[in-house]
Amino acid sequence: GLVPGAYVLRARLGDDAGALEFELRATRDLGTLQLKRAVVVRGRVLAAGGAPLAGTVSATVEEPADTWRDRQARERRPETAVATARAGADGAYELWLPGPGTYGLQAWAAGYRPDRDDARMWTASRDGVDFHLVPGGELQGRVTNPEGSPVAGAGVTRSRGFPGDDRLSVFTDADGAFRMPVPAEGVFRLLVTAPGYATHVRDGVRLPSPPVEIALERGRALRFRAVDRDTGRPLPGVVAFLRLSSLVEETTTGDDGVGWFSDLGEMTADTRAVLYLGGAPWAPRSLPLEKVEPGEDGVLDVGDVGLERGGTVRGRVLTEGTQVPVPGATVVALTAKDWLLALLVSPRTTAGADGSYELTGVPLEGTLLAASHAGYVPAGDTNELFARMRRGGQ
Repeated sequence: GLVPGAYVLRARLGDDAGALEFELRATRDLGTLQLKRAVVVRGRVLAAGGAPLAGTVSATVEEPADTWRDRQARERRPETAVATARAGADGAYELWLPGPGTYGLQAWAAGYRPDRDDARMWTASRDGVDFHLVPGGELQGRVTNPEGSPVAGAGVTRSRGFPGDDRLSVFTDADGAFRMPVPAEGVFRLLVTAPGYATHVRDGVRLPSPPVEIALERGRALRFRAVDRDTGRPLPGVVAFLRLSSLVEETTTGDDGVGWFSDLGEMTADTRAVLYLGGAPWAPRSLPLEKVEPGEDGVLDVGDVGLERGGTVRGRVLTEGTQVPVPGATVVALTAKDWLLALLVSPRTTAGADGSYELTGVPLEGTLLAASHAGYVPAGDTNELFARMRRGGQ
């Protein structure tokens, strides 16, 4: 009886707990839910003056976001709580985390601005984790489909519109309605996602605001097949990104080399779209898409996209003069002026303890090798190395 949407399955047995996040589009088998010794957090939810509040405390898993790509992906999806707890009339709560890990905690109450505990590693239970809330406002709204019917289970994320800001996600009920606490001042962005529908972004939301009405569009899809340029053989496991206007989507090709981007917004002949593909041992490639109008079934079929095998580059990262190895240095092969191509699919690696590195899938022409590490600046010009490279070289 579940509607399509994002869910988290939580289980608890004795001193053990577990959680499993998943997206539901149709009936599916979730497999095994592993329980671990729970980490229990206790404290109180209080108003600024110390009065207790009957609020809610939740925990979200904080995954590493070391790259721009990781951060961008996190901003695009709603936060699903792996644990929640209700604070009673005395403000006390008891939150069961599903085992040791890195979590971000957040507390909120109607009429108050949420208070967030910065992400940290939780390895043992702890008491006295209190939250202090200041008065704020509340935002309400409703999400519907093109026919005007409610969309249940849609994720609604409120943010300031820049990476790393204060975010809060809620999900619509059976009537498509949502409500969330927000700061009393400011301009907000709402990002709404639901399986089968295009992602909706609403900027410029201010308080006080009447109920926000959001009508989602049916999602479009884009299909392509990655193949070996020389043999035509399908290529599984190729990472692909689609830049569609201001949004960037990610997918990976299956065993048949086919990749899909689904739940896309409206695509017309004027839509700007670029397809990026890469992943060792294949050299990265960008493919501008023209006249990106899908067919009557809502699917744009790009067809076969050929990739060629890249070269391999080995070497060491050393300090100038003293020739001391620089372990942990990042080495990247920059292949184009397109900065998104460099960020998303350009070959990169990390130097080992002796400063050695190996890069695969490096284009054999028009490539610049770059190395970086905190506390160092580049010395010399590595462009000369690649000026001597030719197809088939190593």
